[in-house]
Amino acid sequence: MATSKATSKNNNCTSCGCTDTYVSTQPCPPSCPEVFNSQCIVYTGTDILCGQDTVIKRYDYLDTVITKLVNYFCAGLANVPVTIVESDSIYIDVTSSTVGNTTTYVLDLDFAQLAADLNLTLPVYNVVGSDNVFVSTSVVGNTTTFTLSGFETEVINSDGLLNVTPNITPGVDIIYTVDVDLVALAAALPSTSVIQGTSGNTIITTSVVGNLTTYSIDSLETIVAAGNNTTVTASGGGAPNYDTTYTVDAELAIVDLALGETVLTLVTTPNPGANTTTYTLETDLTVLDTIINTAINDVLDNTVSLFGIDAVYDNLTQTLSIEFIGVAVDGTTITGDGTAANPLVASGTQKYVSTPTDIPVGGSVVFTHNLGTADVVISGYNRVLPLPYSPYFQFQDYTYTINNGNDIEIFDATGGGLPNFVLTVIG
Repeated sequence: MATSKATSKNNNCTSCGCTDTYVSTQPCPPSCPEVFNSQCIVYTGTDILCGQDTVIKRYDYLDTVITKLVNYFCAGLANVPVTIVESDSIYIDVTSSTVGNTTTYVLDLDFAQLAADLNLTLPVYNVVGSDNVFVSTSVVGNTTTFTLSGFETEVINSDGLLNVTPNITPGVDIIYTVDVDLVALAAALPSTSVIQGTSGNTIITTSVVGNLTTYSIDSLETIVAAGNNTTVTASGGGAPNYDTTYTVDAELAIVDLALGETVLTLVTTPNPGANTTTYTLETDLTVLDTIINTAINDVLDNTVSLFGIDAVYDNLTQTLSIEFIGVAVDGTTITGDGTAANPLVASGTQKYVSTPTDIPVGGSVVFTHNLGTADVVISGYNRVLPLPYSPYFQFQDYTYTINNGNDIEIFDATGGGLPNFVLTVIG
């Protein structure tokens, strides 16, 4: 074991903290035969600065230097700011990513949450192609990419009369140059010639000047003049036929029936040879019979029918039919001959026949019969010629209500109305 005696020279400390019997125990570094106290070593360099701070001063002892260094760095590390990024809103999302000693914070706005709370509808973008543009869609995460591709338009010559020349340059739009192939067009055009027709009414004159051939066509004029009691009207003469039509009209005597005339009919007989038209007036016996029947039967309905007699006149056969209907025969006595001096008088059971009346759709009509009793038998029929008249059926066509001794109300049961309703009341 090696021993050494420490001596104190050229320093301002007593024994420098070492005793005279300081012993260094092997092993020691070969280049450090002695161990020195940090309080005995002095820094003799210039002051050491960190920014504006003086960390180490000249003539500081080693233990002071070490203490200052430790204190400075500890104080500095204690004051290093720590950055924390966090969201205090539901509408902002914070995402952190650390690489090495670097932390990156990404802030995103939550559009979906914001739109939901504000009742907003976020726009949806869509790209639609056209006839010459094709659109392809690619979705990666929240990103949608639309790729547009254009279709090439090709111009071709289909009839051989055009020259089509494209300029094909990479990266440049294709431009087609189209011009007429005059040689091919001239070969395709038909030859034209104009000749006179078979009518002999046209004159054709041909004139050639250079490459132009002109055909002049003149027609022979035809004149139609009006004579006595005639008028001439010309029409046509234009495209496409260019024919002129002359219409010759003679003054006519016109015979016609008055408006609403139904009894007479007009028969027209033309006579082409003499240019004469014969007009013949004839009576329509069917219409006349209908008018006479209606007039006479209306009179009968309002006279003899009041006495329980159903009288019907037919002018076509010139017959008068008289019938006693239902209970009118029982207990009824008729006196008189029907003349003004000796009118018909009925006693006992009587009968009432109304004039033809239209019952409205779904409605009703009140008939007053003046028989003075509610103990009656009723019936109804459709009074429309020709004979015989068509009956109306109770419950199927009509229903009735006896309001009092003289009034009976008829109701439509068909839903379509009852035209020309004639009410017969026997009481």
